[in-house]
Amino acid sequence: NTGQYGGIGAVTREIGNRTVVTMIMKGYGAEKGGLKIGDEIIRIDHLEMAKLSREESSQLMKGQVGTPVSLTVKR
Repeated sequence: NTGQYGGIGAVTREIGNRTVVTMIMKGYGAEKGGLKIGDEIIRIDHLEMAKLSREESSQLMKGQVGTPVSLTVKR
């Protein structure tokens, strides 16, 4: 276990009660998975964003390299 940070390679911002993608980093899962700037993240691993704190949602999108995460977005 190297303790390497993974993350999906996207920067988000809270706009009102929405979590919106504001930047995509090249070569990371967000780009490979087709996430786009302006997408609103609705769910992370079937957990509703509206029920998660900012810290909880951030932790779910980070982790060890290669850890899978599923996002549901509204475009």
